[in-house]
Amino acid sequence: RGEGPGRGEGPGGPGQSEGLLGLGQGEGPLGLGRTDGFPLPYYLRNFLIALQAVLRSEDKELFDEGDALWLGMFQNLSAAGQMLYVRLFQRKLKWLKVIKLSYAEIGEDLTPTIEELRLAGLLQTGSELCDVSEALDLLSAPELKLLAKSFHLRTQGQRAEILKSLLRLAKQQSIFSSKQKPSSPGLTILNRAKAVIGHCVRVAALGRAVFSRLLLLFNLTDWTDEEEVSSPGRSPLSTLLKVNMGHVTFPSYTVQREKKIFQHRDDLLRYTEAVHSLAEVGGAVANGTWSEALHLCKTARETWIQLEKSSDVG
Repeated sequence: RGEGPGRGEGPGGPGQSEGLLGLGQGEGPLGLGRTDGFPLPYYLRNFLIALQAVLRSEDKELFDEGDALWLGMFQNLSAAGQMLYVRLFQRKLKWLKVIKLSYAEIGEDLTPTIEELRLAGLLQTGSELCDVSEALDLLSAPELKLLAKSFHLRTQGQRAEILKSLLRLAKQQSIFSSKQKPSSPGLTILNRAKAVIGHCVRVAALGRAVFSRLLLLFNLTDWTDEEEVSSPGRSPLSTLLKVNMGHVTFPSYTVQREKKIFQHRDDLLRYTEAVHSLAEVGGAVANGTWSEALHLCKTARETWIQLEKSSDVG
């Protein structure tokens, strides 16, 4: 199963992937990042260190040409573009209101940088927000009440109750047709919600998955943590920051690999999927949704049984 650029999320132009997977000429001090007159901030420098550590090892064979396109698009970003991407990458994968984003070191107006990331295919904008529940999640409690009031729904009670009422209405079909029409309740709710939200962005999932796998290979032991799965790179980059500040010191050592952990790319993809499934089970247990946890466990068991039957798994 490929993880390269997909429809609607692909890089916006030809990526210079040679410099990354081929470790060719780069423009920054690590051969990966750009400076453009900017001193590299700690979070970008540490992000680049982690990427280079993996791409200079035999693990670079676990990434294909589709992955290289995403890496190439990142390499071609301006310094501000790389900085904003890393900032957003480390947050949970969900839509974010642009008005809520504030990174003074990147610039007071993030609009040009957001547009750069959009053109590169690394960032989605509000025009691609098509899910009613995702749109409603962006609204504050007062905004949600006003929206519910505009549809003559009950606005008393908790936010969750109002949200449930709006989602129930969104699933209703138009009285004029059995098919979804521009006048359907769901589309009307979505459009009104987006009008309240204003500009919003989300990191493109396919590109994010490539960088997540790179950081996973940089530090495999931290990825069983649910928070790390939802906000990739937090633990390894936090560790690098502690080293930068002198709070943590590691002895010098030489890595001597006797065996490969992942024989090929499919192994890594399966491991990544398993880590995410484990985190989902942990989340379901923590929330007390036992039926969901059981379903996830049964699905994982069925997947494992199929893998055992495969000649590809020893």
